[in-house]
Parts: sequence; C-alpha cells; structure tokens
Amino acid sequence: MKLSLMFEMSVDRGVNSVTEAAEDATSGVRMRHPNVTIDQSQVTYERNLCLKASRSAAKGVITHRRNEAREMMSDFGNPYDIERKLVQLDEVITGFEAAHQVYHNQLDDQNEIEDSLEYYEVTMLLASDSKRIIEDWI
Repeated sequence: MKLSLMFEMSVDRGVNSVTEAAEDATSGVRMRHPNVTIDQSQVTYERNLCLKASRSAAKGVITHRRNEAREMMSDFGNPYDIERKLVQLDEVITGFEAAHQVYHNQLDDQNEIEDSLEYYEVTMLLASDSKRIIEDWI
C-alpha cells in the first residue's frame, strides 16, 4: 500500500516537473503550431459521401414503407390503414427527392451526374409503381 502511494507521488512530481519545464521554456505561453492546409477536394469528397448516404437512407425508407403497405394488402388489411401508408409513402418520396436534389447539385463529374440521374429515375419508377398498386388495391 505504501509502495503504491509513493509511486503515485513520484509520478505526480514527474508530471509537475515536466509541466513546469514546458512553461519555463515558453514563458507560460502556449506554443503555436503551424496551420494545416485543408484539402478542399477531400472535404468535397467527404461531404458528397455523406449526402449520398443520406439519399440512400431515404431510398431505404421508401422501400420499408412500400413493403409495409404490401404486407398489409396481402393480409387484407383495413383500407383506411393502407391509405395512411400511401400518405406516408408520399411523404418519404418527397424526402427522397429532397435528399437526391441536395446530393445531385453537388456533383461535378459527368459520370457521377449520369449515375445519380439513373439512380433517381429507377427509385422514382419503383415508388410510382408501388403507389399505383396500392391505389388500385384501395
């Protein structure tokens, strides 16, 4: 017990002496570090990845709502409940469109722009087909 207390005291003294030495060397002023240049292309790339992931998540919500509605229809659920699912599907489609627009507006590369448009068109085609099926069922 005494040995560990003595060790802790010696460690504390060592830390204090190092801190005091650093303050003496800089006269109590914190040392400045050179600025790091931010790579704008890397920042743009990271932002686009986040926006793309957000758009993908919004598409996942569309798929989830569509599957819920289809399950309710296969179980011959209440038409009123399925109408509510249709409204929810419309809301998440609007969310997807917004997420897509934010992501798409950030793109500069022509191949990425074309891929983004194709992704949007396929997603919207599936969503509109699902809406039509639900509306026909109701």
